[in-house]
Amino acid sequence: MVNKELVYYLKDGIGRGYDSEFLKSQLLNAGWNAGEVDEAIAAISSEKEVVPETAQAMPETTQPMPETTQKSWLEGEEKKGFKWMKLAGIIGLVFLALELIAVGYYFISAGGKLGSQGITIANPSKFVVITISILFLIVFELYCFGFVRMGKKTESRLIKFSGVMFMLAPLIFVILGAVSYVVASSVSDNLATAVLTGSSNVADIFSPIFDLGIIWIITLAVYMIIHLLFSIGLIGNRKQIKFSLISGVSHLLLAVAGVLSLGIFGNLIIKMKNMPAEQIIGNLMSGGGDLIGSLSTFSIIGYASSVVLLLAILFTSLALFDASKKFE
Repeated sequence: MVNKELVYYLKDGIGRGYDSEFLKSQLLNAGWNAGEVDEAIAAISSEKEVVPETAQAMPETTQPMPETTQKSWLEGEEKKGFKWMKLAGIIGLVFLALELIAVGYYFISAGGKLGSQGITIANPSKFVVITISILFLIVFELYCFGFVRMGKKTESRLIKFSGVMFMLAPLIFVILGAVSYVVASSVSDNLATAVLTGSSNVADIFSPIFDLGIIWIITLAVYMIIHLLFSIGLIGNRKQIKFSLISGVSHLLLAVAGVLSLGIFGNLIIKMKNMPAEQIIGNLMSGGGDLIGSLSTFSIIGYASSVVLLLAILFTSLALFDASKKFE
C-alpha cells in the first residue's frame, strides 16, 4: 500500500519545483525505505497519466503535509546554508594544535634544550604585531560564532548567550589591556623617580595598580560567570550533541579554576594594598614572602588549567562537528 505521507511530501516538493530524483535522495538520506519511495513516485506518475492536464494541480483542499514530514523538509531546507559550526570546529582544532605547540615549547625550553633564551622573534614590527592580532581576533570571533549557531539550532539560550558574550569579551580585554599598559608605564616611571629622589610617596604611586586590579577582578568574575553558564548549557545539550557532556565538564573545571585564581588574585591585591611599598619591593627582589607564595599557587593552577584547556578545546571541537552534521 502506498504511503500517503510520502505522497504528500513528494507532491508538495514537485509543486515547489524540485525534481523527483532530488526528493528521493532527500528521503533516502532521512532514512526512508527505497521501495516505499519508488512506490510513491510511481503512484504520483500514474495519477499524472490518468488525470487530465488541467486537473493536475493539487486542489486547495488537499490535506496539509504531516508535521513530521514538514520538520524533515524544513531541516533539509536549513541545511543548505554555510556550515558555521563545522568551520568553528576546524578553528578549534587549529587552536588545539597551537596550544600543544606552546605547551611542548615551554617544557622543552624549560629543560634548557633550546638554550637560556629559548626561541624568540627579534624586534617584530608594529605592523606584524597588529596584523597578527587582527587575524587572531577575526578567527576567534568565527570560533565563538559557532557557539551562537549551536545555541540557536539546539534552542539552548545559555550557549547562544555565552557565545555572544565570548564574541564581545576580546574588545573589553583589549581596552583594559591598553589602560593597564599605560598605568603600568606611568607607575614604573614614577617609582623610578621616587627611588632616585628619596620621595616618601611610594605607596601613593602604587595606588593606580590596586584600583586597576579591582577592575580586572570584577571583569574576570563576570567572564567566569559566563563561562560557567556556557558549561551548564553544554552539559544540558548532552542528549542532542555527542561530546557535549565531556566538553561541558571540561569547561566547568576551567571555570572553577578561574574562580580559584580570582580568589588568589583578589587576596593578593588586598595584601599588597595593606602592605608598605618598601615591603612589596623587598619581597619581589628577595623572592620570598606571602606575595611570592600566592604567585606560586597561581602558577600551579595555571599549569593544571592548561591541561584541562587542551581537553576542553578537543571535545568542544568534536561537539561542534557533531552539531554541524545534525543541524547544518
